[in-house]
Amino acid sequence: MTKLGIKVYLDKCIVWCTQHWRWLVLLTASLMAYALGRKNSQALKVQAELARDQYKKESEMLEKEHAKKQDGLKKASRKYNKALEALDKKYDDDTSKLRRDKDKHYKSLLKKAKNDPEQLDSLLKDMGINEV
Repeated sequence: MTKLGIKVYLDKCIVWCTQHWRWLVLLTASLMAYALGRKNSQALKVQAELARDQYKKESEMLEKEHAKKQDGLKKASRKYNKALEALDKKYDDDTSKLRRDKDKHYKSLLKKAKNDPEQLDSLLKDMGINEV
């Protein structure tokens, strides 16, 4: 190509660019948005993965806590039932020193402490039942 050919080609490019400047602006803006968005998408992806991992850890921890609580309630229920059986055995014993009204009081206290293992343990110790 000669200098004249290059000049004609550049003139045609300038004319085309002036006629289609909106397309060029749109194309440039799209490319910039893509380039900037691509960087941010990687950061957002990493952040989403971290949030998912944290959610899994919290979920597992909550499940363990729930299982512990359920085990404690089951143990308290077993202790409660055994304590009631022990009281009933004392009723059947003719040489028992407990009076029926005192036993009724103890039964009502046991019913109130049915779901609280610590309170149930202290109540059983007060009643003279060390381990059920």
